[in-house]
Amino acid sequence: MRHKMLQRCTGIIEYNEPVPDGSVRTPIERMNFWATVREDLAAHGGDWSRPGFQAVFVHRFGVWRMGVNPKVLRAPLSMTYRTLYRVVRNVYGIELPYSARLGRRVVFEHQHGIVVHGNSVIGDDCIIRHGVTLGIRSLDRLADAPVLGRGVNVGAGAKIVGHVRIGDGASIGANAVVLEDIPDGALAVGVPARVVARTPQMAAMVNGPDDALERGRNARRRPVGEPIHVLVVIVNYKTSALTLRCLESVERERNHPGIVIQAVVIENASGDSAALAQGIEQRFASWARLIDSPVNGGFGAGNNLGFRAAFESGNPPDYFHILNPDTEVREGGIAELVRFLEDHPRAGLAGSNYENADGSPWPAAFRFPTPLGEVESGVALKAVSRLLAGYAVFRRMGDHPESVDWLPGASMMLRRKMIEQIGGFDEGYFLYYEETDLCRRAAAAGWECWFVPTSHVMHIRGQSTGVTVLGGPPRRLPGYWFESRRRYYTANHGVPQAVLADLAFLTANGLGMLKKKLRGENVTPFLLRDFVRNSVVWPQNRTPAPRRCYRPKRTADAEHPSE
Repeated sequence: MRHKMLQRCTGIIEYNEPVPDGSVRTPIERMNFWATVREDLAAHGGDWSRPGFQAVFVHRFGVWRMGVNPKVLRAPLSMTYRTLYRVVRNVYGIELPYSARLGRRVVFEHQHGIVVHGNSVIGDDCIIRHGVTLGIRSLDRLADAPVLGRGVNVGAGAKIVGHVRIGDGASIGANAVVLEDIPDGALAVGVPARVVARTPQMAAMVNGPDDALERGRNARRRPVGEPIHVLVVIVNYKTSALTLRCLESVERERNHPGIVIQAVVIENASGDSAALAQGIEQRFASWARLIDSPVNGGFGAGNNLGFRAAFESGNPPDYFHILNPDTEVREGGIAELVRFLEDHPRAGLAGSNYENADGSPWPAAFRFPTPLGEVESGVALKAVSRLLAGYAVFRRMGDHPESVDWLPGASMMLRRKMIEQIGGFDEGYFLYYEETDLCRRAAAAGWECWFVPTSHVMHIRGQSTGVTVLGGPPRRLPGYWFESRRRYYTANHGVPQAVLADLAFLTANGLGMLKKKLRGENVTPFLLRDFVRNSVVWPQNRTPAPRRCYRPKRTADAEHPSE
């Protein structure tokens, strides 16, 4: 009886169930263990080092070993499971006991602070983010745990407690507290959570992720003949020649049918105004314009000027494409980002696949910084990197689109509706970490961030900032790098974790620099001295200034990613 009840209430099925396209959905109970693991790995982007995949693998192993008989053979497997379970819980912060019922292709998108009660049920194709709790209301009702249907999308920090059912294709907003049932295809936000929208295309996820994606795509299809508007924003600082070359590459992209591309160049008080004005007037006047900033407020502030000008014009674009002046767009680079965002309505940001000036690939995306990530990058030992692979900030991407934590800001397309919801860049960052902060705020609001490998952009790394020197000795880091890093940790994680991250940085980089010196390798000049001076361990460095994000007025059709 319990299995039949769960079958009705969740996406976990007990027999081969036909679906509308005529195929048959195989229940997880009848799948081979390794087939399930391969499916889980694919759902996590093919990256075995992701903490989410490792947590799901340990859960699958725990369930599988319970079927091993006789018990004398099960005993060593149980010891192994308990050890792995504690590692996942204590290192990754994901508490997922084997007694919880997990459907197929469940993705733990983030790590830290995830607690799933042992009587919880999670259906197929659900997404769980950091800080999520699926728990009970009181100790005298241990069996009353949440039941999630198929395709449920749970935002960061959400709490779902008690015997509540979350319907198929529903979305739970970030930091929501759910105490009552949520119907199919609904969006629930707030404390306590309330339903603010119901969308049939989200409920369609009951038929599987591919079918749901197609339905979502059809539901948002533009009227025939309606063009898609893109505004390219380039922030210039003493790079006028590179900026004009970048505009040349954008101009070649303007022949794609159905896409209207315009550009705005922000001259960040560097003295390049005359050269840029002449170049734009002579070659790009019909679709590009120049805005002179009275001060150099940094990368984020410059881009916000471009956002502000577009919104105040009364006709903002569908997408903003942020380009560094030291980039050149390869054929189809802009159109591929537009196509991906049009096909993925939950994606708020999409980034390109980079190549260096010599043509060598640099397919980069990143994980959010953590104290263990500081250890991995600072020590720079292969053994440590293998152990902490799931925390390494840098991710070398493959040939398929993948959901990522954050993207380089050199070529990144932003959905207008996302900016209307969360605002633009935080101008408290002069340079560095501003795109990391933006992507984290987007994720907290339920928007996804994607790497799009078919969008190719050449990037001459270091030309815009003057900090990165490819092939040369490292340069001393500017003060604003330390200030931005400190702001990111304190604003997003609080002082205790910022202190922990600082201690991890100092210890790991101290060991890493010692290793390099013993090998006769170059090290970043004055790194540890500058870091200590700017560290959060000093009380005067612990209070970040308030956020300063440009927030436009929302248009009538502004929507949440789940709508």
